[in-house]
Amino acid sequence: MGEKYFTIKLTLTKIGEGRYRSRIEQSPKGASGGLGGDFALDKTVGAPQEDHPSVAAFQQALASGTPSLEDLTKFGGWLFRLVFRDEVRVKYQECLAVADAQKAKLRICLSVLEPQLIDVPWEYFHDGSGFLLQAGRSIVRVIDELVERSAPFAPIQQLLVAIANPSDPDGEYECFDAQAHLDLLQARFANIGGLEPRILMPAGKSDILTELADNQYDAFYFLGHGQYSAATGGHLICESPEHRPDPLYASRLAQALSESHTVRFAYLNSCSTARTSQSNPFLGVAQRLMRDGDVAAVVAMQVKVGQEAAMNMAEKFFGQLRKGRSPEQAMLEGRGAADDHFSFGVPVIYTHLGGPERFDQNRLAALLSAKIGESKYALLLPTFERGVRSEDAPKVKVTVEPAETYTYPGPTFAETDIMAAGYVTELLTRIADVGDIRLLPVTDRKYAAEASHRFAFGSKSNEYATSVLNKFSPSFRFTYHPDRWVLEDLEYGKSYEISDPSRLGDEYFRREDFGVIQKIVQEEQVFYIISGLGDRATQGCGWYLLNKWESLLDRYGDKPFGLILRFHGGMDFFDSQEIGRGPAANGV
Repeated sequence: MGEKYFTIKLTLTKIGEGRYRSRIEQSPKGASGGLGGDFALDKTVGAPQEDHPSVAAFQQALASGTPSLEDLTKFGGWLFRLVFRDEVRVKYQECLAVADAQKAKLRICLSVLEPQLIDVPWEYFHDGSGFLLQAGRSIVRVIDELVERSAPFAPIQQLLVAIANPSDPDGEYECFDAQAHLDLLQARFANIGGLEPRILMPAGKSDILTELADNQYDAFYFLGHGQYSAATGGHLICESPEHRPDPLYASRLAQALSESHTVRFAYLNSCSTARTSQSNPFLGVAQRLMRDGDVAAVVAMQVKVGQEAAMNMAEKFFGQLRKGRSPEQAMLEGRGAADDHFSFGVPVIYTHLGGPERFDQNRLAALLSAKIGESKYALLLPTFERGVRSEDAPKVKVTVEPAETYTYPGPTFAETDIMAAGYVTELLTRIADVGDIRLLPVTDRKYAAEASHRFAFGSKSNEYATSVLNKFSPSFRFTYHPDRWVLEDLEYGKSYEISDPSRLGDEYFRREDFGVIQKIVQEEQVFYIISGLGDRATQGCGWYLLNKWESLLDRYGDKPFGLILRFHGGMDFFDSQEIGRGPAANGV
């Protein structure tokens, strides 16, 4: 499920006037020893001047687009040595070694508890051999104790794009060529298959709020100016009907995003949206959206980014999100698309400590239409009579090999159905407790009636699967004749058949087989049909769902779907081929 990450939580706190402390509070290898590493940002406090670059001077050079690679390397190296020192450095190196050994990406979650440190561009950490971000080490910002909600999310499709470029006679905002930006943006986003942007230009405050209230979007992208003031906090500069500046305050935008219940990401391509107050860290746009906007991640800019670099990073970011990557995976890829040597560190991404692992859970929950921690799952299997009942043993001639064994005296599950259910169980345990997953015979309807999700395995042997298809599905039907069993694709008028597998014996495994995976949603109930004409296909369908769920999510999102798999003769159950459906698809 996505990339493997090794997460450390690095906190930065104030311990006195001009003095701060860094400490690794959490990691799979524990916290760093002692109180942490003490440091100062002001070169008049503590360290020698030659080893203490000016943060303000660097930020000014960054804003003007003039920092040299040498300046970046020097500043990033100083930041790294400042924070990763003493016991913190020891723990960091230990975590890095373990992450590399496990082929995992080291993930640094910065919890900046001192507002004066928030505006420092920590994204330029350089460990002496290279910038951490360019080495694939993720640097994200987290708000302490903010836990991501369990919210199913499929790869993004609906994107709200707002572009604002108001006229400003006072010269407070630098005007840009909005139409050129829009043309470039549309050309770039056209390269991302399946992404459907809704463009607002010129974007007024009421336009944005109305769209978020009336329609469902997965993500929000703003291109324009941002501003921060101590009096009002952070806000986006929208465009009034008279093309004058019209501020959309972070608090109001956060409320609209939260009330939308669908927007999971905000990408703010505007300067100053990562800044905040030195007295209240939640007054900035990014920080307020994370705290109150009920989103999974916010990307914001520390300074203005050049048009080409900005578009390169945005295209890569949304393209990776469309493929189902987590926002920080997408941002890491996006940084590498900048066309210069410094823009990669300008974006700040706020997300959650749980990060990619929780994001993958939410994605799986979207495919299953499940609620993490709430949904209950019933896996319904047919039963078969095996062996001889004890009371019948004297009346029936039975050959038992070896002689000391005894046949199973009653109904049991078929091995292939158990294997198919095992694959589905493995998938479900990624988002559910084992106690919420029950393996049941189809005759046990009590728990199944209480379950929100019901998985039916098998075809002819499982009357529950047949009844669900007959009652709810216009897509597929199984029919059984004396010499052949048939799978009908009712939507497209095609049939797939095999000889009765119960009469084939070992020959069955040398014949092709067909199976169905279908998701049916009826009000609050979700049904999954995992059915093959023969049992090899049933097992293969269960394996396919476990191993191909991400591609299914990319194609179908959280919607119902149905697909047909062909299992070639003489091949294992996991060697399957999806059969194209639709008017243009070729049948058997």
